[in-house]
Amino acid sequence: MKYKVQGNVLPTHIMPEGEHPVKATVISQWVDGDSPLDAAATFLMDNDQVNASPILVVDSDYNIGNYPLDYVKVAIDYRVGLREYEK
Repeated sequence: MKYKVQGNVLPTHIMPEGEHPVKATVISQWVDGDSPLDAAATFLMDNDQVNASPILVVDSDYNIGNYPLDYVKVAIDYRVGLREYEK
């Protein structure tokens, strides 16, 4: 199934004292996946500069997923074998 996935990139450079970065760069693309979380993981693996929550996912029927960045990173860990499911 196709999912539209969106993530944010916040500035990471150090701002002068008293200034706060508030403008995020939005990245979005269509991704194939077996589930919304699977699509979010694929998106994050392709866009490793995404550094802020949430990762937003929507399918063509307007079912919406909203995942914290760290949760998607855990899903990637399982996908690439850094973690294993308990038996």
